[in-house]
This record gives sequence, structure tokens and C-alpha cells, in this order.
Amino acid sequence: MTTIEEHFHFLMFGVQRSLLYHKKRFDFLSLIRFWEINQHTFLLCRFLALAACMQDEKITTGSTLKLWTCIRLEIEKDEPPVLRVLDSVCHNELLLKMGYDPIKNRCEFVDIKWYQRLFMHIIDINASAIHKFADTA
Repeated sequence: MTTIEEHFHFLMFGVQRSLLYHKKRFDFLSLIRFWEINQHTFLLCRFLALAACMQDEKITTGSTLKLWTCIRLEIEKDEPPVLRVLDSVCHNELLLKMGYDPIKNRCEFVDIKWYQRLFMHIIDINASAIHKFADTA
């Protein structure tokens, strides 16, 4: 039979272990998120600069298109691995902003399940199954 002091000791040890565990997880995730936030801000600025250059150009030539493609690839090489579900959600949202009709242009939109959307900022769930809706027209 153990005494109250022994129970207290084991309980306190477990609580302190949990506190230390969660402190370490918090510190680790804070570092990652801070780095990710800075990284994504930097990438966003670079993509915005490229988009501004493309908007300002009155005539697109083969050489400017090639230059922009090179700049885009240069930016993309600094990107972390892409979350495909989030990328697909962005694809659909951009189509809507561009005026695509989700009924008439259904085959352009990507089919994303609710459970994929739920975790899209954290992890890709079944990303290999993401596909465009079949053309029903």
C-alpha cells in the first residue's frame, strides 16, 4: 500500500512532466509557425511584385512570358511543400473570382470533400484523390 505522500509525488511528477511536454511542444510549434509566417509573407511579397509587373505590361511577348515564367519558378523553388487541398481550394476560389460559373464550368472546378477542407491548413487528407469534376455537358 502506498502512502498519500507517494501518490502526491507520482501525481506531481506526472503533472510536471505534462507541463514540460506541452511547453516543449509549444516552443517548437511557435518557432515553426513564426518561420512559416515569415516565409509565407516573403513569398507573398515576391508573388505580388511579379503580378504587379505582369499587370503593368501592356503587350506580352514570348520573351516577357519566358522571363515571368523564370521569375515564378525562382520564387517557387523557395516554397515549402504545397498543401494540395489548400491549393485546390485556392484554385476554386480563383475561378469564382474570375467569373467562372460553377454550374456551366463545373469541369474546371476541383472536387474537395468537407473533411479535406477541415484540415487543409494542417495536413493533406487523401490529396491524391483530388480531381476536377467530370465534364457533364
